[in-house]
Amino acid sequence: MASRRWLLILIFLGAFSCTVNLCMVPLVGFAAIAVSTLAFRQGVVCLSVIWAVNQALGFGLRGYPLDISTVAWGVVMIGGALFALALGHAIQREGNSEHVRQPANFATRVGPSLLAGFLAYELILWLASFQLGAEGGFTPAVLGSVLLTNGLWALGLSVLFGIGEKTGWLLQPRQSSLPLPR
Repeated sequence: MASRRWLLILIFLGAFSCTVNLCMVPLVGFAAIAVSTLAFRQGVVCLSVIWAVNQALGFGLRGYPLDISTVAWGVVMIGGALFALALGHAIQREGNSEHVRQPANFATRVGPSLLAGFLAYELILWLASFQLGAEGGFTPAVLGSVLLTNGLWALGLSVLFGIGEKTGWLLQPRQSSLPLPR
């Protein structure tokens, strides 16, 4: 199992992505990595913290309007991201029950979760757009850009995890048992 260090790295990089990508946080890319490297609960924590940072930056620094529609979009985003995470875990369970994968197989395990998660996430957002407005944001150019951003983040995180796994600095340290005095 990956260490807490990896969870903290993902949260930090996810928070950083909110500042780099401005209004679009690559939640699906982080969900795909979380599926392959974290336990489900850790994935939920990771995505929730990244989402919360994104919302805090949006409402606090970027001046998002504090109205029902904007808040509802935020709820739809986290709901879609958590659904992508759950879907990715279901896909992983079908393929293999191993939790931490070998780096050589890692990219093939992230890809299906990324693509299925992206499709599910965008479908959820698209369906919500009929109630919340902004149906025009689902053009091929916009969707392609969002997929590219999520894919690049997932690829970069895959490489980082592979390096960390190969060098051993991301693995959970083994508990050494000390002999008890008699």
